[in-house]
Amino acid sequence: MSSNLSIIELYHQTYQKLSPTSPVDIRALYSDQIQFEDPMKKLKGIDALESYFKELNSKMTDYRFEFTHHVMEQGTAVIFWKMHLVIKKLPNKKITSNGCSYIRFTDKIIYQKDYFDTAELLYENLPIIGHAIRFIKRQSHS
Repeated sequence: MSSNLSIIELYHQTYQKLSPTSPVDIRALYSDQIQFEDPMKKLKGIDALESYFKELNSKMTDYRFEFTHHVMEQGTAVIFWKMHLVIKKLPNKKITSNGCSYIRFTDKIIYQKDYFDTAELLYENLPIIGHAIRFIKRQSHS
């Protein structure tokens, strides 16, 4: 990568192309030794990350990322996004979750940690437990 901005642009392009039906080559974006974390998994290596993305794709009927903004320093960035998705087990429910990705990079991303609310993403959308979680959240905000 020739600049910080170009890695952000490549990140946006890669994630905007992600789709359950058409796999995307992530090797142009991520180092072979990528360390990746999100609230559900901690992975090391490009092969493990590709497998994880395939696993996630198999559980979705649709998803897309909407990038809101980013903050950048030399070799690091935080990218803020909204993820819109439909899970196969909840086909009539469109889910939106806010999150961000902290990345470290040289010519490719060497480390990524995603932050998002798993309750907002998953549990709040389950028929029984979702009502209880939303109730608790409303009570804590009032």
